[in-house]
Amino acid sequence: MRKGFWLVLIVAVGLVLYVEPFRGSPPEPDVSVNGTDIGVTSGSSCWHSLLNSKCVDLIYTTPLDMTAD
Repeated sequence: MRKGFWLVLIVAVGLVLYVEPFRGSPPEPDVSVNGTDIGVTSGSSCWHSLLNSKCVDLIYTTPLDMTAD
């Protein structure tokens, strides 16, 4: 019983350390309505992960400019 607990704990911690520390930017969402994909635009953001932190300041545009594509 104790071996199984430690094995599950080690695997869970290993997965968290494998995925989270190396994420360098926020994930882009997949947006769809009634099966039609809708494009998204990234804005300014700060991202903090286990091993690094980053802020990205993107040029401001109006909502009409962002939806022009």
